[in-house]
Amino acid sequence: MVLGWCCSRGTIGAHVRVVLPRALAVLTVLAIAAVQAGTGSATFTGSTKLAVKGCGTARDPFSAVVAAAGDGTWNATSPGEQFSGTYTTIGPGRRLKLTPDAATLANLTDVVVGGVSSLCRTGGVTVTSIRPQTSMLTLNRKLTRAKLLVRYVFAGTAGGRSGTATLTVRAAGPWTPQ
Repeated sequence: MVLGWCCSRGTIGAHVRVVLPRALAVLTVLAIAAVQAGTGSATFTGSTKLAVKGCGTARDPFSAVVAAAGDGTWNATSPGEQFSGTYTTIGPGRRLKLTPDAATLANLTDVVVGGVSSLCRTGGVTVTSIRPQTSMLTLNRKLTRAKLLVRYVFAGTAGGRSGTATLTVRAAGPWTPQ
């Protein structure tokens, strides 16, 4: 709230009483819009890329249905896979930062271990750490389209050699608000 020297001593109180309710109303509308923007679902299509230093890169098509609930949770269903976790809204509510739960991280680790084994043509793959770089669902201004970008770096060993693998998912699709 800005109070300047524009008002005489007697009208400052009146100015505050008028501005404060309007400011609270605007903040309430923005908060409701942010929560509503985050709730909905999308059918995403795109690609995944697994890049392993010293072994190569694998690209595969990706499709999933992702839903964000009003309670701050999300879930995704991809053919043969289930993922879930929580999200927080960033900015005006059109960007959702996705945080996977423990079961989803374990599932992602299994996928990466299988991919690294295949790319490096070796068994004995272990993951020692997982570092998220980004995990974001972004909605357009009209709340009709969504983009998904997920990137994780996995460190570990394959065939006795230590190294890193980067898993990237890029996808887009129509967003249906709920």
